[in-house]
Amino acid sequence: MSRLFPMAMVLVLTVAPVAEAQTKRRVFVLHSGMHIILAHPDPNSAGLSLKKQLVGRGINNRDIILLDSPFPRASFKEMVPRAGLILYLESADPASGFAQDAYVRLDKTLKARGITANDDIVWIGHSAGGQIGMTMAHLAHHRKKFPALAKKTVGYRFDTVITLGTAYGANTTPADVKLRFYYSAGDTMIYFLSKHGDVVADSVKSKVRFRTLCKPAPNVLTRVFFDVEHPSWCHENRVIDCILNEFDKPRNAPWRRTHVEASCSMALGQLISRALEAELRISLEDRRR
Repeated sequence: MSRLFPMAMVLVLTVAPVAEAQTKRRVFVLHSGMHIILAHPDPNSAGLSLKKQLVGRGINNRDIILLDSPFPRASFKEMVPRAGLILYLESADPASGFAQDAYVRLDKTLKARGITANDDIVWIGHSAGGQIGMTMAHLAHHRKKFPALAKKTVGYRFDTVITLGTAYGANTTPADVKLRFYYSAGDTMIYFLSKHGDVVADSVKSKVRFRTLCKPAPNVLTRVFFDVEHPSWCHENRVIDCILNEFDKPRNAPWRRTHVEASCSMALGQLISRALEAELRISLEDRRR
């Protein structure tokens, strides 16, 4: 017995660090969108705001990764950089040079932070950052389709992609990754892109067409918010709360109550809201209105 005790202690001390290293983490990867002249001077402002909000709600700094925006900075000479719009278009195609380079940068950053395929990645992207997240999830789960990329990178497990005010060109999110599409009719930027983005796409012979809403799918849920303008997604408490509720708390929207409202109009509203979620994967999120 006296001989076994020291051996047991050595085994515990050896295995414990390995077990800790293999503990699954939930890592939030944040990405800002394209920079325009009306935005904050810092192209990473949206991601920085998200990080501040998450830290303020108890998320550990070690579990938050803010990626640098690859989009060119706007100026009074070029208020909406054409080069940025082209990158936005390319981000919808996993085979594009921009998308492949973005994954290489992501891989390098995740490796430096000790992130492995054992961890769950939650991508939160504002505007174009949401489209990039869909594409990064595709590449992470389908690297074998791109041999050159597979040779110099490793795969990661994307659990969820959350898009904030994203006009998207292609939903390439893998079927086993949850896509949460945060949408507001008050966001005028996505309408601008869906209406005028074709001009830029046609000029570079791109077939990408920006859209405002994702098609229904088992892994897709569109969350609809009232009156959120494009720059406000990363500051709205109700939006940040909703993001964290994706993982930690049951959702209790009024229309999910088990009892039927006494008012005929409210009861009809409950029925319509439940039908929207069940049939079209659209969830109405504002509880205060």
